[in-house]
Amino acid sequence: MASTFIKASKVVSTTLGLLLREMTLPGLVWRDAAGDFAGAAGDTITIRLPSYATARTRVLRAGTAITMDDLAENVVTVTLNTDVYKAVPITDEQLTLDIVNFGQQVLDPVVRSVGMGFDDAIAALMVGATYNTTLEVPNTETLGKDMYDVLIDARKALNNANVPQEGRALVLGSNLEARLLKSPALVKVNESGSDSTLRDALIGRIAGFNAIISNAIPPNLGFAFHRSAYVMSTRAPLVPDGASWGATQSYGGIAMRVLRDYDFANTRDRLLADAYLGVNTVSDFGGFDANGKFIANDSPAVAQTITSVAATDIFTNPGNNGFAVGDKVTFSGLTGGAGLVPGTIYYVIAANLTATTFQVSATPGGASFDHTTNVTAGNVTKGGSPQFVRAVKLTDLV
Repeated sequence: MASTFIKASKVVSTTLGLLLREMTLPGLVWRDAAGDFAGAAGDTITIRLPSYATARTRVLRAGTAITMDDLAENVVTVTLNTDVYKAVPITDEQLTLDIVNFGQQVLDPVVRSVGMGFDDAIAALMVGATYNTTLEVPNTETLGKDMYDVLIDARKALNNANVPQEGRALVLGSNLEARLLKSPALVKVNESGSDSTLRDALIGRIAGFNAIISNAIPPNLGFAFHRSAYVMSTRAPLVPDGASWGATQSYGGIAMRVLRDYDFANTRDRLLADAYLGVNTVSDFGGFDANGKFIANDSPAVAQTITSVAATDIFTNPGNNGFAVGDKVTFSGLTGGAGLVPGTIYYVIAANLTATTFQVSATPGGASFDHTTNVTAGNVTKGGSPQFVRAVKLTDLV
């Protein structure tokens, strides 16, 4: 009786379905995928996400013209620098089994391996990112402060950054999970009515977050974030002409390739499942006002290098700054400039405003802001500089 082999397209489709159920961290972030990728590994993909925009106002009956703004999407680049794969030997007999047994014996271990690779990539991104807000979680037993209080502070930080309520998550390492599980404020999943695909990792819903345990996260760390804070992009490598059996597909923000070939040196078949992977954080251009609220800039601006003399509070930049009285500016990467807070909005004032010099105030039209040490290096950006405000880092204070 002739053998009937499973179709490659059916295998990759089943693999994607299994993978979506196996993933934890990638299921919480913004996913971007496409089918066949003809570029080389290391190519950069441009991804567009919704960005913040600030409304304008005008006085009625005053004859004031409407100011037009570009509605700019947030553009994030992701470099495909990792090939996540699992390759296993497989016999013809295994490939001719029905799909249930094939899934149990072959696809399950392959998918789990690839899913762990995706999890590890997102975890490394979370751990290595630079955050605008980092909160310490005290020891409840010794300091008498519940972890719930810290989550409220994290919620406040995201609220001040205008981060949407829907799509927020809380990922915890094992130490912080233990702290949360001891909290009387915890709402268990069976009481919340939630039964998502992340149910095995879901601790519960608390303070507006779906709380998730992840072994990929170091025990003493946690992250409160909106799904658009992190981006994961996958592309399926092309099926080579020399492969007699293979297919690529994308589904649910995940792309993958499955190949089968013959290993004549060992007289056996081989099965490979893989995907090109890239991850990145999502920053927003803007700054924080005096009340700690994030004010978004409608479009990215170019940072200009500066120095300053603290005795006069005058900043100097080498080119034409293009500033006008009342312009909002933020500082970043400062060496010196004690008293200035990077990422905070300051306002250009009329005093000493030239093409290459300017002074700032903490309020519109206010007095010159006094910084106490010279700025020997740094940047100033009109409107706002990149800020990573869609996520908050939690650290275990032991």
